[in-house]
Amino acid sequence: MSRTSDYVRAVLTREDRPLPPLDHHPDFSDAPREAKFFGPTVDVDLPRRAPHENSQPLDRLGEWLFLAAARTGRRLQADANADTERTREYARARWSRVPASGGSLYPVVHYWISTGADGLIPGVHHYSALHHRLQRLSAGPAAEVVRAAAGLPADQAPDGWLLTTVKFWRNAHKYGSFTYHVVTMDHGAQLAALDDAAVGRVGVLGRTWALDEAAVAGLLGVDPGQEGVFAATAVDLSLVRPDAATTTGPMLDAVVSRRDREWSRRPVHFAAATDLQGEAPQRPPTPARPAPLDLVRRRTSFGRFSGAAVDVAELRAVLDGVRPGRAPAEDLAAPPLTLHVVALAVDGLAPGVHRYDPGTGAMTPIAPGDHAAALQQSYFLQNYDLGKAAAVVFCAGDLDGAVRQDGTLGYRRANAAVGAATQRFYVTASSGGLAAGAALGFNNVALAELLRLPAGQFPLILWMLGRDRAPGASYRFELFTGEDLRGWSQ
Repeated sequence: MSRTSDYVRAVLTREDRPLPPLDHHPDFSDAPREAKFFGPTVDVDLPRRAPHENSQPLDRLGEWLFLAAARTGRRLQADANADTERTREYARARWSRVPASGGSLYPVVHYWISTGADGLIPGVHHYSALHHRLQRLSAGPAAEVVRAAAGLPADQAPDGWLLTTVKFWRNAHKYGSFTYHVVTMDHGAQLAALDDAAVGRVGVLGRTWALDEAAVAGLLGVDPGQEGVFAATAVDLSLVRPDAATTTGPMLDAVVSRRDREWSRRPVHFAAATDLQGEAPQRPPTPARPAPLDLVRRRTSFGRFSGAAVDVAELRAVLDGVRPGRAPAEDLAAPPLTLHVVALAVDGLAPGVHRYDPGTGAMTPIAPGDHAAALQQSYFLQNYDLGKAAAVVFCAGDLDGAVRQDGTLGYRRANAAVGAATQRFYVTASSGGLAAGAALGFNNVALAELLRLPAGQFPLILWMLGRDRAPGASYRFELFTGEDLRGWSQ
């Protein structure tokens, strides 16, 4: 049995056996910085919005990174979080970004590896999400090192690479040994944001997970034991063409023009067959990519659910927006994820546990009844009353199977899929005017029994969907301007 397998089991059963060390207590007076600090560097400020469709590569790169990773504003509001009073101080303010992150800690670090196609000096550049700028750390053929570490031949070199690493201490100072589980999901949320924000701006050519991590860590000057190099995304900065999936031109070669010639002269159509066929499950259309405003407006409810109902059509729209397994972030050679809905106040759906089929949109009843008390009893924290949500959704999978199949890399990728789905749950809910939340603090074993999951599968994260109470006292300071919003809304 590997250490990764041991860790997965320890995480999933931590209600009975807390993760060591048991004496870890966060020291927020000694918390790490939100971003890396390198001292004097050669910096390039990036635009937040590309000025026009024929904009320069660096402009599109800037808009992409802003929509996917930049700090977007300060949040200070009355909610059920324990740190609300502490975050009133500016030095301890809570700042939001586009991707979701456990504890709002944002441990993912971004390095842009330039080939010069963007007009920059080739080399390693750190992307500062706090300042929305690139900081040059080295000059030279760094892209060749990454290409070789990714195992690509020389003739497949992209215009640049975006390396996503995870600085463990940025999360571990608060969550201790639980960190690796959290940050691997954070990484997936970040990749989903990168993929969705790339559309129409830059081309995501592919993503490499199986890197020579030591070689890339040496290039970046980081200790791979303290900052893991999780993925390398190959980027094309040439002018973006419309996606094939969104092309609206004629497709005559794909349409069958010949028709069957029926022998019968008086065919009879029976209403029963016609009606049943009309109710047959049809695969819902692939949801549209989120608009820029949807990305920057992502919010977390933080315990403000009102208990008001949502319609089953609204619930289905959000679940279909999750799109598990449909993006490069989730290109897994691992067991698939499943979605299970505990309906509490969903108009058109009976209370109880339902399994959601992403292929058809069907909700299959599993355990009817009111499970609000069981949900709350299995929840570790006090910042949410789960019974006030209209629906609680569980994303489940077989982490141990992913580890058996592909070791620690399989674990990273499986949790990245969970994180990517969580990011899209938030964004789709926000775009539909619904409140959303996510949590990892629950009894995985007890809830696996409630959901009637097969042996080996466990709920990996819970999502809440509903409607918030009327807004209370709050303070919001947005870092993007009115001009940015007007440009994106056009």
